[in-house]
Formats: sequence, structure tokens, C-alpha cells
Amino acid sequence: MNHVRIVTLNRPDALNAFNQDLFDALCVEFLTAKDDDDVKVLVLTGAGRAF
Repeated sequence: MNHVRIVTLNRPDALNAFNQDLFDALCVEFLTAKDDDDVKVLVLTGAGRAF
């Protein structure tokens, strides 16, 4: 295992700007990664042309 979790913001139509749904989903991803002993690195990326 590579110990890396990749999370992609997926609102390219809004240039990946945060709304409440995206914020909530990202919080879940962070908390899930925190509780996973196999995850050592979390890489945050963005879909489309904006990050």
C-alpha cells in the first residue's frame, strides 16, 4: 500500500468553489482519513481547470 489518499474537489463548473455540500463532503474525507491508520498522506486536487 502506498499510504496516500487522493481527494478531488469535483465542482469544475464553479471552479471548485466551496459550497456547503462540498465543505461537508471534504470534512467527511478528512475525518475518514484521520481514522484510517493506513493513510499517511492526503493529497487534495481539483477537477477541471481550477483548484
